[in-house]
Amino acid sequence: MDKTPKREKRAASLTIRLRVLIGALLIGSLAVSAGAASVERAPNGAALILEHRAGAPVTAVQLWVRTGSRDEDTVTMGLSHFLEHMLFKGTKTRPVGEIDEEVESNGGEMNAATSKDWTYYHVTIRSEEWRRALEIITDIARNASFPPVEMKKEREVIKSEIDRRNDDPVTMLYDSIDRAAYLRHPYRFRVIGTDTTLDRTTREDLVRYYRSRYEPTHLAVVVVGDFDTVIARNIFRETLGADTRRPAVDRFFSPEVGLPADTLLILHTNAVSAYGAISYPAPAARNFRDNVAADLLLTLLSGDAVGRMRRHLVEETRLADRFWISFPTSRDPARFSFLYACPEENIEVVEEEIRNFVEMFLEDGVSFEDVDNARREMIREEEMSREEAASRAYELGFWYVMGDVGAADRYRNVLQSLKPADLEDFARRYLNEERAVVLRLLPRRSSSRAEEIGVIPAPRSGTRAALGVFFQGGRLVEEEPGVAAVVAGVMNRGPAGLEYETFRKMLARWGLTLSFEAEDDVFTVLGTAPEGREGLLAYWMKRVLLDPRIEDLEIVKEELADGLRARRDRPFSRAYDGLLAERFPGHPYGRPAAASETAIRKITRSAARRFAKRLFSKPPVLVLAGTETATIVKAFAEWGAVDSGRPFVLPELPAVSPHHRVVTEPMEQVLLLRSYAAPSVNDATYPVWKVVNALLGGRSSSRMYIRIRRERALAYSVGSFFPTRRLGSHLVLYAATRPKALEEVRTLMDHLFDRPREEEVARAKRLLLGEFDLDHERTERRVWYRGWYEALGKGYRFDTEYREKVNAVTADDVERVLEILRREKPIEYILGKIEESRNGEQ
Repeated sequence: MDKTPKREKRAASLTIRLRVLIGALLIGSLAVSAGAASVERAPNGAALILEHRAGAPVTAVQLWVRTGSRDEDTVTMGLSHFLEHMLFKGTKTRPVGEIDEEVESNGGEMNAATSKDWTYYHVTIRSEEWRRALEIITDIARNASFPPVEMKKEREVIKSEIDRRNDDPVTMLYDSIDRAAYLRHPYRFRVIGTDTTLDRTTREDLVRYYRSRYEPTHLAVVVVGDFDTVIARNIFRETLGADTRRPAVDRFFSPEVGLPADTLLILHTNAVSAYGAISYPAPAARNFRDNVAADLLLTLLSGDAVGRMRRHLVEETRLADRFWISFPTSRDPARFSFLYACPEENIEVVEEEIRNFVEMFLEDGVSFEDVDNARREMIREEEMSREEAASRAYELGFWYVMGDVGAADRYRNVLQSLKPADLEDFARRYLNEERAVVLRLLPRRSSSRAEEIGVIPAPRSGTRAALGVFFQGGRLVEEEPGVAAVVAGVMNRGPAGLEYETFRKMLARWGLTLSFEAEDDVFTVLGTAPEGREGLLAYWMKRVLLDPRIEDLEIVKEELADGLRARRDRPFSRAYDGLLAERFPGHPYGRPAAASETAIRKITRSAARRFAKRLFSKPPVLVLAGTETATIVKAFAEWGAVDSGRPFVLPELPAVSPHHRVVTEPMEQVLLLRSYAAPSVNDATYPVWKVVNALLGGRSSSRMYIRIRRERALAYSVGSFFPTRRLGSHLVLYAATRPKALEEVRTLMDHLFDRPREEEVARAKRLLLGEFDLDHERTERRVWYRGWYEALGKGYRFDTEYREKVNAVTADDVERVLEILRREKPIEYILGKIEESRNGEQ
């Protein structure tokens, strides 16, 4: 389960004020409306938040609990997180593993997260199965069983999760800010806890905490999608609404000041880049207007389309590789933090530039145009997220635990009312240098890591249109490694003759999004627009494709080099890149999208132009979810001519023998990856391999999860994946474990391919189809899938045939693939702290 809070950047998604639901059936004595959502409370204080969306294919059901590490102390640190891990481990009527199987075998997905202020559990499922999801959510809220054996296993899983977080410099940065900024407040604690606090936590501790903190006044169930509201209320009334647990006493904390401003904290990591932060005290959620102002200021300084401060540090001066701002809205006063990654030699200059920028902001202020552009960016992001039931449910649940669920629907009005003077006032009151915490994470000195024109239709799920343009080839046909990524980067900066910032502001003003991406087999252009503006979107797509802003080539090359350094800072990325090089040596499939820093810096303007001219001379695949089909055809008519250029020569996949590679690094975890040769998307057995992948490593009901994590608690992160490729692919199994458990995990991986049971195959198929539905919820994803399959040679109709193909897979089909895997020896790649291993290279 991923415990990283989703609200790292925003207090919550913004919302559009919709009509009030009429005729709500009251539970108890209180029923109020919050925008499109009805908010009702049982007599015992438990809340039910409902938002009905007729015809929605997906329904989200969530349980929100107003408790987190804020409610812990030095003895109980990590208890909220441990409890969250255990709640899906069974109830009085659902034994261990049954919840996973019940959700995933019915096409749903579930997970949970813990933060400092709250814990939430979510199930997103096909709407016809919404009742099942609600029954599970209310069951775990009241009847969790905490099996002792499962508790022992999960303790080891969390320790593995701790190891993973300790290897991530960004996580370390956030944790260090909190330790420095809060001297008494429990916000200073790590949500995940420590090995020591885990070891001393007993089952009785968990049960006592569950009974006291998961009581009705702290609980809210949120349901968004297509469901029967009367049945939902009845289920709620008979379960959580009938809970008689006594209210818990909430803790209150006075404001505090962290370390003195002249204290500089310096820590060391295994990262390639240096990381740093300047963090200021910020308001609590109850200061609602200030919270919205903080979010708007955050977007103004670091957002994608505006981002004055990010643009200065990353694009104009090139001092930093990355820059972002964190403001996590909290029940108690939070932090407004400027964070960055840069070469170590730049760290002091970056700190000074941040301070200067804040000072200039306070002296010179900001224009209405800049504020309005940032506001438009926020609204555009909200309009796109509205299509997802889970995002809206998250927003409602979040503001409930903050104490004001109605804030979710007041947010836009407050946002629209803010003026430049409001942001300037916020900055004067909160960005006070005398109360700042400064932190540096420096690399350890010993680190050695250095067809004819036509438009394919796609359905929409909301009011926004989407257009995709797909060119066959992508990175697969590049003659210089990394040139496809460079061309995509240059195009993302807009057309020639128009400054990048001006271009982005124009897109934001019209409500357009536009991105260019070089994938392995396809070069993709994808954009969205308000209904009726498809033609405007097509105009800008075409203009950039025909004449991109090549003068920004050097900026793009540096950005790609920065991204490669950041990639090397992520252990799993390093391990997977190593595995790719072993499986596909010398082939485009065997390297990162940007190749290497050396290769990127060698790419010239003529090389980029040559690749673009050759790739874009071929007729593209066009996919539209919108109404202006004739306009799109007219815009791209010149690509309908017969291609007279030389055909692409696709590089053959290299022949490789099974082998074993060990790379030792001073990490707290060890990563084990195995690669088995697998077919291309155009192979008749492709759907079977997809089912096999789901059976082996598809979330919590998979063989890997059950046998390695659930039954043995040997790893926090396990799974498998099967990339879809045009020429051929591989099936990858992976696990992140502790060094002492490596050999046992390897042995368990050796025995994953036994004959499948009918129910296993049926569950894997339902999981695949559920993922299909969930990933098609947004219009732009529907466009992407159709264009992607067409460009791969599979044909866009495969997107509608997929369900039939998966349902046709039999247990015998799966057994034939498993037999192949039993016979084949894999390529194995191990990265980390190695205690001992079987014969292999090091």
